[in-house]
Amino acid sequence: MVLFNFAEEKTDLSHFDKDDILAISDYYETDRYPGPRYAQPERKEVEHYFTVAEKLFKGINDFIK
Repeated sequence: MVLFNFAEEKTDLSHFDKDDILAISDYYETDRYPGPRYAQPERKEVEHYFTVAEKLFKGINDFIK
């Protein structure tokens, strides 16, 4: 969330749901260090967050260019 907050200061990211950003960050930690109760997320959920991540990346990349 630190990087998102920094990027948000430089460009308009208000159209992104911060809960989506937090969920994506949580996936990183959970998938990197899976515990005994790890469950693979549903495909539809993964596709949603992948789309959010792509849009976020594109928005920031466009701003940098």
